[in-house]
Amino acid sequence: MAPRKVPYVLVPSPERPVPSSSSSFEGGIRPTTSRRIPEVVITSPRKRKPSRSLSPFDSSSSSRSTSPNVSPKKKTRTEEDIDYSLAKVSLRDRPASPTVSDSYRPAEEEEEEDAFRPLSPTVSELFGFVEGEGDAELSSQVDSTVPVVFQFQEDILYTKEDEVGEALGETGGVGKPIRLLRDFSIFEREDFHLISATELLAEDISHGLYGASGIVSCVQASDGVSESEGSTSGDDEPSLWVKSLEIIGFNVHAFDESLDENVYLETKHAWYILDSVSELYEPFWAPFRIRHRLGHLVLAAACGHPRITYGEFVGSLDSPELTEDVFKSDEIVAYLIQAVDRVLQSDAPISRVPLIRTFADQPLPELPPRTRAAKTRKAVAVDKDSETFVTPVIGRVVMKYLNSPVSIVGTPMREAEGKLAEELNEVREHLDDPAKIRWGKKSVHPGFYCSVLVDGVKYKTNDVVAVARGIDDNSERAKGEREAAAHCGNAYAKQVWFLRIGYFFDHPEEDDQGKPRKMCHGEWFTHGSRTVLQQVTHTQELFLLSECSDVPVASFYQKCPVRFLELGEVEEPDRFDAQARDYFCQLMYDETTHDFTDLPTPEECSRLNEKLPAHKPCTSCGRNAQEELFNTVRGVLNGVTQYGRTYHIADFVYVKPVGDHKHNYRLHIAKILAINWDIEHGCYMLDVRYYRRYAEDSRRIYRTVHKNAVEVDDLDGPCFVRHLDPEEPADQEEIETWVDAHPDHFHTNKKEKKNGEMSVMMSVKEEEFGYCIDCFNQHCDELEDGKRLVHRNGRIPVLEVFSGAGGLSQGLDQSGFFTTEWAVERSFPAAETFRLNHPETKVLCADINALLRYCADTNPDKEPLRSSDANRTPIPDDQIPRRGEAGLICGGPPCQSFSGANSNKVENDPRSMLPFTMLSMAEVFEPNYFMLENVTGLLQHSVVNKESDDGDRINKATLKLIIRGLIALGYQVRFKILQAGQYGVPQGRQRLIIFGAMRGCELPQGSVPTHAYPKAAHAYLLHNNSPIPPVKRGRGPEDNHIFAPHACVTIGDAIGDLPPFDWRNPHKIIPETQADVIERENRAAQGIRQFDPFEAPVGFSDPVKYATKPTTRYQKAMRRNNPTTVQYHFTSSGSPFLAEAAATVPLTPLANHRSLPKGFLDGRKIRADSKECYGRLAMDGHFRTAVTSVQPGARGSYVLHPTQKRPISVLEAKRSQGFPDDYILWSDKSKPSLQIKDFYRHVGNAVPVPLAAALGRSLETAFVQTWKKLPPRRETSPEI
Repeated sequence: MAPRKVPYVLVPSPERPVPSSSSSFEGGIRPTTSRRIPEVVITSPRKRKPSRSLSPFDSSSSSRSTSPNVSPKKKTRTEEDIDYSLAKVSLRDRPASPTVSDSYRPAEEEEEEDAFRPLSPTVSELFGFVEGEGDAELSSQVDSTVPVVFQFQEDILYTKEDEVGEALGETGGVGKPIRLLRDFSIFEREDFHLISATELLAEDISHGLYGASGIVSCVQASDGVSESEGSTSGDDEPSLWVKSLEIIGFNVHAFDESLDENVYLETKHAWYILDSVSELYEPFWAPFRIRHRLGHLVLAAACGHPRITYGEFVGSLDSPELTEDVFKSDEIVAYLIQAVDRVLQSDAPISRVPLIRTFADQPLPELPPRTRAAKTRKAVAVDKDSETFVTPVIGRVVMKYLNSPVSIVGTPMREAEGKLAEELNEVREHLDDPAKIRWGKKSVHPGFYCSVLVDGVKYKTNDVVAVARGIDDNSERAKGEREAAAHCGNAYAKQVWFLRIGYFFDHPEEDDQGKPRKMCHGEWFTHGSRTVLQQVTHTQELFLLSECSDVPVASFYQKCPVRFLELGEVEEPDRFDAQARDYFCQLMYDETTHDFTDLPTPEECSRLNEKLPAHKPCTSCGRNAQEELFNTVRGVLNGVTQYGRTYHIADFVYVKPVGDHKHNYRLHIAKILAINWDIEHGCYMLDVRYYRRYAEDSRRIYRTVHKNAVEVDDLDGPCFVRHLDPEEPADQEEIETWVDAHPDHFHTNKKEKKNGEMSVMMSVKEEEFGYCIDCFNQHCDELEDGKRLVHRNGRIPVLEVFSGAGGLSQGLDQSGFFTTEWAVERSFPAAETFRLNHPETKVLCADINALLRYCADTNPDKEPLRSSDANRTPIPDDQIPRRGEAGLICGGPPCQSFSGANSNKVENDPRSMLPFTMLSMAEVFEPNYFMLENVTGLLQHSVVNKESDDGDRINKATLKLIIRGLIALGYQVRFKILQAGQYGVPQGRQRLIIFGAMRGCELPQGSVPTHAYPKAAHAYLLHNNSPIPPVKRGRGPEDNHIFAPHACVTIGDAIGDLPPFDWRNPHKIIPETQADVIERENRAAQGIRQFDPFEAPVGFSDPVKYATKPTTRYQKAMRRNNPTTVQYHFTSSGSPFLAEAAATVPLTPLANHRSLPKGFLDGRKIRADSKECYGRLAMDGHFRTAVTSVQPGARGSYVLHPTQKRPISVLEAKRSQGFPDDYILWSDKSKPSLQIKDFYRHVGNAVPVPLAAALGRSLETAFVQTWKKLPPRRETSPEI
């Protein structure tokens, strides 16, 4: 059947149907006693959305509600998780009650500490008991006849609550966001009189009588792994003072599968977790804190011990302060009765616990009405606009395991052929040891055979057989065998191993009858449950391994029907038949790299078998022989070769540095002068002459007088040098063209010559400059391959989803190989920014779920797709891609629900489904290539397995299901962790990249590092303690060096040419001295402008000239299209306190708030012992992970300019991400401060442009290699 023509389908395929700050608990966040919660990091990831309640509450109905997270699926409580014991346990043996800063800790800290940390305060300190006063502390610690008035501070810039979401960079989502409130006070909104927190337990507080003030920030957590290795903070999050929050709800003791110890305030805009209490409000908070803590003691004990009695509970406390009398006070009893009732209404499984019955069966004591607990409210339905959609195949893969609400749209684009079980009836099983084994047809070589008969059943070469399990040589895999069996949904695959027969032979070792043992040699398969997929695999899918063994014929159990899927053929839906014994295979699995790649073609098998004796065909053995040859140094004509690289005389090469590498990771450049065999050492030695780079232009080199003799292992590949003179006008444009074409390109026209002890530079004439013409021409020809493909078919069209302001497309488009034809972005300001910078792109300002639903709907009368802008403008069909048009789909789904973005994660958060919506786009549009970019936190996301009866979790669930979805759609898969600093980004930022390539296409290798960043990507562990191998330059198996051709880009390299300015110090806290005046005047004399920081924009609001000419190649690249003046060199405004702190932090690298005078460290705004803030960057260092909101006072924040008294400007933030200076930023806000927040958000959410460019080079190589291995073009061949 002739294949159809589909644009940019590179692989021939069968025709398819087209269709706080306080150290003790003050109402703060705490981990529930049922689980450990990871460290909270107040950060902001790409396209960050806030923590949200998935089902917003109806504030009008009642003041009380269930947990803001209506149905989070939390880890099932076990006895080990409970901090209570029937044995005598002091309260001091319980976990501490920390604030946000210390209640969430990295996983590595937890492993090193005991399960429960002792309390630091005494029981008296914790509960506020004073000896001899007894229950007095339960009522009040203040004189209720003398009102205390809350006063706002004049030196603080307060934010209105309706502006907080925008200021924090919250970009929408389902339900109300969940925020953190610290240093809080609660008062009557009319007269600002402070109130006891127990008054919030009234039946109805939804009328807005009460208000709160404090510092608001986002609540986020890392999953135990830093987003940016080596960085103190991740994506830093702002902290804002709010003036008056109108309270409409108060929530305590929420229960949804486990007990939540947090205390929540609700307003009409958000939920707030109460963290640290203000010093002023502490006496008003203490009575409630006592009640709440005792209530939690009771409820947590009941959850952990379903048979515990009241007496056992009181006895277990083992504290002289906490006696039975405490639990008999009317206030405590009333509170406990209502707390128990509230948790029982949440279906907590504690109704039969004797301890709970003690309180549930008591009448409610008569108390003032204001102390009565409020009733819970029902959750309202989720907005239809937030509905999540996936396509049939992706839905089939993920819906079995995920709890998120999701709808299926469309019909399958391709149907399976249903041939899986055709041969099953012909199979006979050997249940016992074979009674008779005899050889069949002999091979041409003595002692080798083509078939064997086992009890009358004939086995021949290429049959797949089940064999008895033996001893696994892979120790880590053997250790994980029990876990693998638990994940396996196929009963037979748990019991046997699978082998494809290569050949049969007589083994010299004799069997029991004194005859040669009958053996076979074959290649192993592994069941999907033994791969990284584990429990989410198709239960009947096998993967071919690059492993082989000799196996006794007597170990055969039976033939196994295995169907090898053809290109374009899709897998059958999983029947989840545990007894099935028929299987299919479509990919190989690499247990070291965890890649899923194409099976070898017949041509590849023949080529590999050519390396072996004719009677021993085995692609695995052939591959091993090929790799051994690949790794061996061999001589060739006029040169040597190793690791697939051939070196000739006159080649320019990279040489690895030797000695102390602490400050030197950049590869040397040298020219090969001679290649000799060293008889004494038995190896090839290469005589080389070194070249050096110019300081102002690292791509310009000159010849030195230094020579050396090196081994082949000392080399790291070739580089390519042209003779070009930057002083010659004719060469200047050619230099830029040549250098931009590839990271391994340099130019030269000078040499060093010794004149006594002095060195002088001399010109080198072009005829003196020599190089290996063959190697140079071959390299240039490879570069031309991409241009030829573009010339023949045009640029590869790209569909980018979650495009933001366009960082990924800006990088991909640099080579001229790709063009972003369509971009999908929901945020109107970001979409408009993309449109202004990429006018050639069809920018769809729409929700991806709406686009997917529209494109999957085949109804001709369907409603038009509408923009998500304010006017809901219809989007014409000619702006929407059609199936087969996009060669690449790429994007970075927002990941707050499963990265570190939310310490109140819920299982059914629709945002956790966005990667699968993106996969569904691949199902609809069928691109040749797919690329997903995300934070490394995605690796840590786990979910409760719906198929499990005991609440088991699927670790790394999102990663597994993305891979599984791609495989189900017919893609090969490779995933890598990349460190942005290794690709010329002046910041440390790790990202997960997942590549998908349609079967038959070349799978991208990943981008080889080009810059010598001092810290490589972290090696994250998967199952069997197997790491994700980093992308590396070294091709040897053990060559994991981090050397690279170019020095890492520092902050000074990136922004050193920009005009300086300071924030003027208001000196509200520390009076100005004469020395301050002199310093300010000196800085002004140096050309450092002074700007008042209280009204945005602060800095150069109009275009301004650069301070210097570009001094680095990075600066030159940023200024290429912007030669004279620059925009966006300004910051937002700040409060007097913020401005003075930012200006007072010493101008020394990595200084922070701990260097501030004591006047700043009053405990209200900054604590000396809190996490670093007001951090100053270093000119020779790197930006921390890009931020979406530049807030110097945020915890962990390092955003102060290295040498100027201010935060980094919008322009400097652009430079940190590699956006060129002429890149336009757009906002629909009218207020300058809000515009600037949008600008920072656009930049911080983006993929760094140099990293995107590196990904583009890797994808381009894969496209070109796919094109080159296609047969000559015929009429029926698909178009490229």
